[in-house]
Amino acid sequence: MKKTLCFILLLSLLYACTSGSGQSEQNQENALSHYELPENTITQLKFGPTHVHAANIINGQNVEYRFPVTNVGERPLIINNVKSSCGCVVPSWTKTPVLPGETTYLKALFNTTHKPGKQTKSITMTANTEPVNHIFRLSAEVLDSIPDYTKGKVITY
Repeated sequence: MKKTLCFILLLSLLYACTSGSGQSEQNQENALSHYELPENTITQLKFGPTHVHAANIINGQNVEYRFPVTNVGERPLIINNVKSSCGCVVPSWTKTPVLPGETTYLKALFNTTHKPGKQTKSITMTANTEPVNHIFRLSAEVLDSIPDYTKGKVITY
């Protein structure tokens, strides 16, 4: 009897540990991209360039990329999240609604330290649009030399 009870308890514990909130990050992203917003909250966007390239950046410099996003719809644009593909890219965006006709900028600060060679990174914006996710790409050719006078300076594209 004790063995059966211990076995059932062990199975229950194992089931509790493997189910529920254990969704992987990929599953969460897929759930977000298939999330349907009510029709009356969806808006339309117009983008500037969605891929910006910075040539010949010196290793150690910070590069700020700016991606213009204009709300051309009839509803306010609500940017729910912006996520980068790498920890070396830090995105920032407006947390307040962007009214119809207004333009905002997604910004991405790329730290090139220890990133020599050709680099391509992406940021994904999630908003009340159809489709829900929009991908922006940034790239650079990072040179290996590090002159002291360039360290810590930010270059904006």
